[in-house]
Amino acid sequence: MLSFGRSAVADLLNITAGWLELGDDPLLVYSLAAAALLAFVSLVSAVGRLDFAALLRPRALVALCCAVLLAFAGVALAELALTDPELEGLALGAARFPLYVVALAFGPTVGLAAGALFAAATAVGPFPGWSEAILCLELLVLGWLAIYPSPRAVRWAGPLDALLAHVFTAGTAGVAFLAWRDGSVSLAALLAEQRAALPGLLIAWALLALLSPRFYRRAFPGSRIAPLTASAYPELPARAARVAGAGAPLAEPPEAGPEAAFAPLVRRRRRRRRLVAPVLPVDDPNG
Repeated sequence: MLSFGRSAVADLLNITAGWLELGDDPLLVYSLAAAALLAFVSLVSAVGRLDFAALLRPRALVALCCAVLLAFAGVALAELALTDPELEGLALGAARFPLYVVALAFGPTVGLAAGALFAAATAVGPFPGWSEAILCLELLVLGWLAIYPSPRAVRWAGPLDALLAHVFTAGTAGVAFLAWRDGSVSLAALLAEQRAALPGLLIAWALLALLSPRFYRRAFPGSRIAPLTASAYPELPARAARVAGAGAPLAEPPEAGPEAAFAPLVRRRRRRRRLVAPVLPVDDPNG
């Protein structure tokens, strides 16, 4: 019991000394602070929209699990079947594609959950390390960036958001990792760190460009970060106008969120009613 207490005190002293050493490296402190700020802003946006409520739908939960399984299968196949380091790095980067899709579809919290599950399954050591934490931050930031521009509105939003999320994460948590590991950071070291996975990431971003806004709306309904503007759902106002003229209900209910697309029709009807002058009775002179 006494030896256990001494080991616990020694571990606590080592952790305290390590945190005190962080203050001696301003680059490490500032980069960690920037990464923490990114994570905080993303989580606040997630809580404000309750994006985690999407996981209460079985379809969204199945999509999350399938994305993690596909990414894990890609990593496992790359490590087992490929012996060339360049090809292995290519496959490892491309294996992130399913994780990117669910983060873009459902938001920051779901992206963080996908990253955490994937990190637990692919961690090199007994526990996830720096690389897994950086990936979780990247998926968290990607879900935040997916709020605007949204891939449910424009096709180019998916690859652009993924590129920006990777740049933001590499410029904050990636710099902190290099500063902690090497004691110094240079542009050459940053490029060398990204060189192995960059070709695979380019493939993953190119695959994101193939997914249309209709695909996100059809495959991942019920998202809490779906845009609520009529411009994001250009087919709904025209369809509503055709159906309203026939006096029949919609054949399919609209997805959660695009109710605002019908607002122009409602305002137009109200405006017509206000423009019609009321018919007044004619005065009877004999009355």
